[in-house]
This record gives sequence, structure tokens and C-alpha cells, in this order.
Amino acid sequence: MLLKITVGITSIHMSGKAWEIQQKLKEYSLRYQYVSDWIAACQGAASETDKGQ
Repeated sequence: MLLKITVGITSIHMSGKAWEIQQKLKEYSLRYQYVSDWIAACQGAASETDKGQ
């Protein structure tokens, strides 16, 4: 897979084949109801790793 996912402060950018993006969106839709929930979870994980250093 050559799918690239970049999570920003207020957005998510995905680049890759259309079927890869669709598959990944379906996967994440099982975990998160809204994109904002996904972004918040990614930012929370990043801040926790920063605290450990």
C-alpha cells in the first residue's frame, strides 16, 4: 500500500489509490463517528508521547 495519511490541526489529508482511501475510511468509520473525533484522538496520542520525553 502506498497510502499516505497526514493529520493536521483541523484536517486529515489522504493520498493514494481511490480504493485504498475508501478502505481506510471504512476502517476508521468503525472506530470514530466523526472526523473531528479522529483528529482529537491523533492529537491526544501525540501529546501523550511528548509528555513521556
